[in-house]
Amino acid sequence: MFCSLLRSMCPSNSNARPTSTIASPSSIAALTLACYKLSLGHQEPTPPSSPLITTAPHERLASPSTTSLSSMSSITPPSSPSSPTLSVDSLMSASPDAPVARKVKVMIIDDNPVNLNILSRMLERHFSDLVELTLVMDSGVTALDRLCEDAVDLILMDIDMPVLSGVQTTTAIRQNSDQHILEQNQNVPIIAVTTSDGEDQRELYRSVGMSDCVSKPIEVPKLRSAIEGALKAIPHFAA
Repeated sequence: MFCSLLRSMCPSNSNARPTSTIASPSSIAALTLACYKLSLGHQEPTPPSSPLITTAPHERLASPSTTSLSSMSSITPPSSPSSPTLSVDSLMSASPDAPVARKVKVMIIDDNPVNLNILSRMLERHFSDLVELTLVMDSGVTALDRLCEDAVDLILMDIDMPVLSGVQTTTAIRQNSDQHILEQNQNVPIIAVTTSDGEDQRELYRSVGMSDCVSKPIEVPKLRSAIEGALKAIPHFAA
């Protein structure tokens, strides 16, 4: 636009006839300044530039989400105390001197099958923590033969039996006359289980070597007390 105004004011051909109106230098200068200002007024404003980040790429701040995640990943939770490890060797070697409870082998001698059944089932039900094996003998004669072969820890002896009574059977065990009873069985505790439980009878039982007497019908607490008391006389069963 500025150049167009100048061209309109100046002759385009040097040979052309000069017009009657000739602009003075001051008017040209004023017009030039006006055209320049006019040209500046029509320019579109330049949008302000965004501020520059002068930090290096590796120094730029991370986004809030990245910062929180990185900070959380760097947190180490407190460690719990380690549990003790067990090995087979440690289990096998633990408490090597601890005593191992041994159950007893009991022989029942009674000529009555009903009494044998009741007493053997009572031992199985109420004395499983104490009794390992029960041998059932229906007479003193068969009991003496079995005592020559198998060792037992306790004998529950009926008194009123044919051929050999409980007293006679106990005497044969203690004296071992004409018998080959095992040495352990010769000193085994013997408990009388009978209806003949008067004081005189009890004294007789003790005199032939019986340890105690339990009355029929049998009460479990009394039988347990008699068994535990008799076993205290045996060194490897004593507490």
